[in-house]
Amino acid sequence: MTLLERHRAATAQAHITRSRGAALMPELGPPTRRGHVGHRFTALIVRVLAIGVVVSLVASAVGIWWWQKYIGFREDTAAPTFTSEDTALYAGWAAENTGRLGAGFGAAPLVLTYHDISTDPDAGEYVITPEAFAAQMKMLHTAGYRTLTGKQYVDYLLGASTPPKQSVVITFDDGTSGLYKYADTILDDYGFSAVSFLITSSVSTRQPYYLTWQQINRMHDSGRWSFQSHTDDLHYRTTENGQLLPTMAAHETVNGQVEDDAQFRERMLLDVEASERKFAAHDLPAPQLFSYPFSAPSSRISNSAVEISSQVIRDHYAAAFTNQSHAIAPAPVSAEQVTPLERLEIKRGDTERQLFDRMRGAQTLPVTAMDPVAVDSSWLEPGRYFRGPIDDGELASGIVRFDADTLTYTEALWAAQRTDQWTNYTLTGTAVDIRRGMSTGLRVRTGSGTDQSVRLMVSRDRATVTDSANRTLAGTVLRDSATHRVKVTVSPQETRIWVDGAVVATVPSRDGRGGFSVIGSRTAAAQPFPAWTDLQIEPR
Repeated sequence: MTLLERHRAATAQAHITRSRGAALMPELGPPTRRGHVGHRFTALIVRVLAIGVVVSLVASAVGIWWWQKYIGFREDTAAPTFTSEDTALYAGWAAENTGRLGAGFGAAPLVLTYHDISTDPDAGEYVITPEAFAAQMKMLHTAGYRTLTGKQYVDYLLGASTPPKQSVVITFDDGTSGLYKYADTILDDYGFSAVSFLITSSVSTRQPYYLTWQQINRMHDSGRWSFQSHTDDLHYRTTENGQLLPTMAAHETVNGQVEDDAQFRERMLLDVEASERKFAAHDLPAPQLFSYPFSAPSSRISNSAVEISSQVIRDHYAAAFTNQSHAIAPAPVSAEQVTPLERLEIKRGDTERQLFDRMRGAQTLPVTAMDPVAVDSSWLEPGRYFRGPIDDGELASGIVRFDADTLTYTEALWAAQRTDQWTNYTLTGTAVDIRRGMSTGLRVRTGSGTDQSVRLMVSRDRATVTDSANRTLAGTVLRDSATHRVKVTVSPQETRIWVDGAVVATVPSRDGRGGFSVIGSRTAAAQPFPAWTDLQIEPR
């Protein structure tokens, strides 16, 4: 039998079998035959379901990728532990400050600055570990410090609010992703807030180094963070006259042409406008605070570029900041504020105990009866970036004398970081060891603005009073002596000066505030400077 014949026989047998089955069970009816339409519909359903599964998987993958790229996960840091000795020290400081009634003690907020937080062991000196940051935040909390938000700080600067004692502003420069990944949860643990200064042209670039706008918006919405300006695109250095300087302190050379002051000003203004546009485009409040890249207007840089950029910043922001590693000045208010304001910079290797000691040394002092030399041994140059050349050996004996090999004129501010807001006080002291051709002096109302300070210089036989521009306000002849007794009173309305019991000058002021400095002058570097002894402060 051929294959065709076998097929026909099988088909016939199948027909017979179906017929017999129908006869035995007529209720089943005739066999249903599935046509092409049914097959196609079923196939379509299967395909739609398959596509849905694929789309869902792709969407999930894209969502995970987007989350990881633009937001990411925050990480918890283990709670730090302190020795019982350190815990007692920090808690004791909090209790001591709570019990102090002296006006002005710890009244001005301190500003701290960080750069980045990372677990990378090879990160540079400006990057600290999450564990170090957590320990420092726990120290602040235990020691009774309270953080201010960006808005609260601006309100304080404008004189619209009075912050609690022991206030601190925690700031970060550059806007790096470690703030979201590590710092945010640590701040949350202690109920703290912070301020981040953004380089707006760098946001969402060089992933994962800088913050993304998505992270920034989430941080802002938490209420823990405010965002301010660190320029749009001026965070670099450039060369002027062979010196490498921050670009905010230098005229740039383009195609062999050095920009003039007008072009430099325009470049600064365009950058401010670019930063403000990006804040607005991402629904953030306009920045009111500014952080100078590389602390551009330092006392070691003085040129027209610094003057212009500083003026542009003053015109657009409530305050501007630099960074310092030495003892800093707490931020004074409005008309008396130092420009720019100083922040205490924390670097890798700084322990919470070291930070505590530096902050304690920067806390504002009240005007009370004191021997200033015994209370604080910090003496800074007028620019407040370096320590004044005071002889430490004699200082231990209560004698304030300069030890400078080559200088013939020098000045040092006492506790400048703690006395900017002083007023209603009396300063007394004795000038000693005044040789022919030498003089020594005191300046009061320091830190209250360049137009407010008053300087007294005494030689063997003359006293001269000048203002900050070295204009003579008063002068008198003294009895010839190597020693003279001086008294100065400072009030909001006037400064009055006595030498050897006689009034030499009464100088009116708009709002006399600030601490004091000592001055030394000699005709030759080989001669020792005159000195001051018996310095005393009394409240008026």
